[in-house]
Amino acid sequence: MSAAPGMEAAWNPFSQASADIIGEGGPAEALAEAERLIPEGAAERDTDPE
Repeated sequence: MSAAPGMEAAWNPFSQASADIIGEGGPAEALAEAERLIPEGAAERDTDPE
């Protein structure tokens, strides 16, 4: 499990999906949302001047 700064784009949505599933959410929906958010976060990271 990488702790590289760029991996935040993947870990944040995945962490939220895990919390949603534990909180009685549907796993398919939670993971589909994470799958949608990960590329968006990566694209933002690629354009972030930091």
